[in-house]
This record gives sequence, C-alpha cells and structure tokens, in this order.
Amino acid sequence: MRVGSRLLEVDLRPIGSVLPHEETITDLSSRLSDQIRADGFQRDPIIVDRENHVVLDGMHRLRALKELGARHILCHLVDYSSPEIRLERWARSLKGVKRESLAEILKESRIDRRVSLKEAIELVDGRSTPVAVLTSGSCFVASSSFKSLAETFELLRRLDEAFRAMGLKEDFVEEELVEEAIPNPGNVVILTPRVEKKEVIEAAKRGRLFPHKSTMHVIGIRAVGVNYPLSELQEEEPSQEVRASKLEGARGSILDPPVTYFGRRYWEKLLVVREE
Repeated sequence: MRVGSRLLEVDLRPIGSVLPHEETITDLSSRLSDQIRADGFQRDPIIVDRENHVVLDGMHRLRALKELGARHILCHLVDYSSPEIRLERWARSLKGVKRESLAEILKESRIDRRVSLKEAIELVDGRSTPVAVLTSGSCFVASSSFKSLAETFELLRRLDEAFRAMGLKEDFVEEELVEEAIPNPGNVVILTPRVEKKEVIEAAKRGRLFPHKSTMHVIGIRAVGVNYPLSELQEEEPSQEVRASKLEGARGSILDPPVTYFGRRYWEKLLVVREE
C-alpha cells in the first residue's frame, strides 16, 4: 500500500508465525471472534515487528482468528527499531473505590508508602518502585524497590483481581491523561514503569506475556479498513488474485491524529482504505 511516496508493508503471514507479547481477556476475544465471523472479514491488520515477528498491537485479533480456524493473518509489518515507533503505556483507572476498601488492598499489597503525585510518577518512571497508586487525596508506592518487570506485573495482576472481586471495572487511559483521571474522590489510577522495546521482544520470544494493556504502541501511520475475507484467511493457500486486489495498489484517505475510528482512539495517522 502506498501513501504518497511512502510504502506501507501490509501482507499475509502464517498465523502461527507471529508471537504475542501480552495476555488476552477471554471475554474480549470471544466477542471479537463473533464480530469477525459476522462481518466475514478481518477489518484491520495487526501490527507486527518485521524482524522478530512480534505482535505489537492486535493480540485479541490474533486469538480471535485462531479460534475461527484462520491459517493466515493480515499484518502491517514495521521496523520496530525505528524511532518513529513509540512505545508508551496505559494506566489503569477505576471509579467509585471506597477509601476503606482501597486502604485494605494497599495494606495487603504492601503499597503503603505515601508520597506526592510528582514523586510517585518520578519513582515509577525511574524504576525505583514497581507500582504507584494515585488518588485525589494521596498517592502511594510500594514499600519494596523495583526488582523486575515479572515482579511488577505479578503485583499488578493481584491488584486487578482484588478490584474485580469488589465488582469494579477497570478502564484504561493514556499516560498523558493520567492527571485528568484522578481529581474526583473515589477515582484511582494505577501506574507501572514503562516497558522497553527489547523487553517486549524478550517477553514474546520466551512466552512470558505481559498483562493486558501493559504497552501502547504508536506508529507513524497505520492502515485500517482493509476488510480481508475470513474465508481466504482460513485457506491453506490464500488466493493470489484476492491478495492482489486487496493489497496491491490499495488507496484510501488520511485521517490526522488524534482520531476515533470504530470506537477506538488513535494517536497516529490512519490510512482508511477504500473499496475499489
């Protein structure tokens, strides 16, 4: 696919050849599987590191298509070493958390060192603490120092389970919006250290997956709306004629960021492919 003088590498890959780096949520992948089955196509390519075959964005699409018996998956292949590809993070956000319940969870998790908002963010960013819990009244970090991402994410999983047991639903906010998410009483934001690109690759290759929404990848421009037929993805040898008609010479319109597309907000340019 060409955007002006720039070529986007969008192509099929054997579905077993690409490696996820994050865990998936069964309910989300099941709903997505139902949607793809109803649509009859994979709408958007997943984002894949060309060199290491690591899925950077699209873990649930990968799982959903596997459940549908796909043998191939549509990928947007990128150079992960490029500075144009930014690795950012999500923060977990909860509303309606009772102060007494939060205090109990923090005590059990040994997240009991009270600090300012500025210090909490600095400690997380400097990998001096595995996690920070931010509220409108106080901010807390773990009493233990950062040891490893594995330990950090195990602590995060325990927090996730504790809040789910309280019947609370997590949302996810971009790190730029963290301070906007915590002013109201009862709001809680959980922030963990940024992950590095080499750690993403290592996690995928070792099969030691990060929790859902641990990373946020922003690339220069991504293709959406390709609508590649599910029946073709399920074939052992997909049709070259269909591939050519869908991918070679595809054209579309450019949307500048930030942009919302099918309910999802993007922070990069989108090439919305037109049906010829």
